[in-house]
Amino acid sequence: MKKTCLFLAAFCILLSGRVSAEQIVFTSTGSYPPFSFKEGRQMSGINVEIIREALRRAGHEPVYKVMPFKRGLHALKEGKVAGYPGLFHTEERSEFLNYCAEPLCSVKIGIFVLRGSGLKVGGLEDLSGKSVAVMRNYAYGSEFDRHRGCECSPPESKIQKGLLSGLSLRRVHPHTQNTDCQGFTCLSFQA
Repeated sequence: MKKTCLFLAAFCILLSGRVSAEQIVFTSTGSYPPFSFKEGRQMSGINVEIIREALRRAGHEPVYKVMPFKRGLHALKEGKVAGYPGLFHTEERSEFLNYCAEPLCSVKIGIFVLRGSGLKVGGLEDLSGKSVAVMRNYAYGSEFDRHRGCECSPPESKIQKGLLSGLSLRRVHPHTQNTDCQGFTCLSFQA
């Protein structure tokens, strides 16, 4: 009996470490590859793995709530979630968010056009009068976000593949996207 009680006590102590690991809730659209995206029922990606490992070392566990961008940003502002990995720094967001002094990563935003379209883009002025596909509510950097010479058309789809589809179906002229996302999306689009 004494051995059984000791075994149960030891088991409960070991188990309590796992059970007491605090869960920290993050949000994501689940569609920002290769940084944070949904793969089956699991969140995956570079930012997701970095956060997962950092929290594991601190004895915590990340939990992701996938939601539309605007809703996720609102949840973050209201304190309902602890973070939003991969969120671009903007002056407006810095009024209610604390950003790390050292960025987790930096990205390049590219302007993509169909080969053979004859459209040459060397700068934002070359987009004047064009219908440019952008992800709804995303920030593309202060220079692009302030540029008003082109018509920014949110794609029909709210996911990265929607940008590529709009371009290939010639519904838009160029589209803007993080260059890492574009490469990842092209690979998954072919599959």
